[in-house]
Amino acid sequence: ETVLDIALRRNETGTYIDRLETRSRAAEVSARGRLSSEGGAAEVTARLMDTGVIAEGVPGPLDLSVEAEGEGEVWDVAFVLDGAVLTSTANLQVDLAGDVPRVSGTARVRADDVAPFGPRVGREIGGAVDLSAEGFAATDLGAFEVDLSGTVTDLATGVVEADALLTGPVEVALRGMRGTDGYELSGLAVSGAAVRAEGSGHYRSDGSGVGRVRVTLPEPGRLAPGFPGPRSLSAEAQGGPADWRLVAEVAGEGATAAADLELGLGGGLPRAEGTLTADIADLAPFSELAGRSVGGSLGVEVSGSGVSDLSAFDLEATVSGEDPVSYTHLTLPTSKPKC
Repeated sequence: ETVLDIALRRNETGTYIDRLETRSRAAEVSARGRLSSEGGAAEVTARLMDTGVIAEGVPGPLDLSVEAEGEGEVWDVAFVLDGAVLTSTANLQVDLAGDVPRVSGTARVRADDVAPFGPRVGREIGGAVDLSAEGFAATDLGAFEVDLSGTVTDLATGVVEADALLTGPVEVALRGMRGTDGYELSGLAVSGAAVRAEGSGHYRSDGSGVGRVRVTLPEPGRLAPGFPGPRSLSAEAQGGPADWRLVAEVAGEGATAAADLELGLGGGLPRAEGTLTADIADLAPFSELAGRSVGGSLGVEVSGSGVSDLSAFDLEATVSGEDPVSYTHLTLPTSKPKC
């Protein structure tokens, strides 16, 4: 059963909730507050025995407290959610002036096990997170600026390759912004035992943009057993709105690969034109990855163009090694032949 006890009054100075209490098997809630044309204040405390409102499987109980105080159209809100494996805090200022309300402040969430939140994101997940955020956002997300930082530990996403890189504690940080001119990402940094990454970029409202990323894998064998390391990947994409250029390089001891591509994204199927190269000084370290004993050296260069569904392409490839072989100018028509 649910028990409700409330004491409410109103006079020329405003509306007052002197007492509001409700009790059930699922929760206990207590609140009081006041509201007038000049502002107001409210306090809410609750104990949630049924934690399914947060996520099924989160150990209970969870204690919740909210304190809010406002003057005019500006309200300060303090929020605390505390449990055995889940803690969240926030100190926010809500500005209701203007056409779109704006929220600013700080927040932190700590979850010792994110598995119960899997159904919320539609997949099985696991691990722990401790993340903090600071910034502001319009409630319609038409403008925002957020700094995010923290640590994820043994995060499991269900993607084998990602999970292999996210073992142990991994520190993450980024700054994201949106304004009238578009989006901007800066200060992206990921640092863990299996991966280090940094990146930045922007995308303007006219469709132009630039993005840069650098990833270092101290032990790439975590992704592919036998793959020698360490390896680094650097890439830059720039252009817009219809034509982009992508330049990428993979480097490491004894093996390198590079790509320089012009990408056409305006109308019809996406199209790429450019060159791909790879040079491997010694194939022997790749034997486990290949599933057989290999050796010698290998060089590959491919240049040409093609569309994304491979219905048409014009390529020239050169392969060199112990027995150099050249395959030149392979062309397919723009339409598939009739059978």
